[in-house]
Amino acid sequence: MKADLPIPDTASISVFHDVPNSKWAVMADLSWTRWEVFDRLVLTPEEPTTSTGVINTFWDNKFRVSTGATYDWSSDLQLRGGVAFDDSPIKTVFRGAGVPDSDRIIVAIGGGYALRENLDIDFSYQHFFFKEGRVINRVATASRLIGAFDVSADWFALGVTLRF
Repeated sequence: MKADLPIPDTASISVFHDVPNSKWAVMADLSWTRWEVFDRLVLTPEEPTTSTGVINTFWDNKFRVSTGATYDWSSDLQLRGGVAFDDSPIKTVFRGAGVPDSDRIIVAIGGGYALRENLDIDFSYQHFFFKEGRVINRVATASRLIGAFDVSADWFALGVTLRF
């Protein structure tokens, strides 16, 4: 099977402010994603003997808002933290076991360290607190999927920057 996956448009507005006479900087972001372009996924068979499948998603366009801060601990070490609220594009009636998405709050901590003049290492940890995802889903066979998902996720990242 093959499928074309439309990637949604996004628009963001962000602000960054160095706090005067301080080691602190603050930032905020508002992003919008046009999820409506992903209203259905058409699965096309590679062999003509198999029927085409369609998964209707009917996702909504949504906003994400976040805020954070950085603290310059020293000339070599910068600490970072932030929080975000990300609204799920999936309506309860279309939520299912395949994509148990729901509204979420994301908390992140991390930092950056200058190992040398031309070599930095960045690290972060994020935890995703998903709201309980209620499911009331009818399918074509007239059966129903009713329940709730309890989901969480952790994300660790490590990056290295080498400047020549």
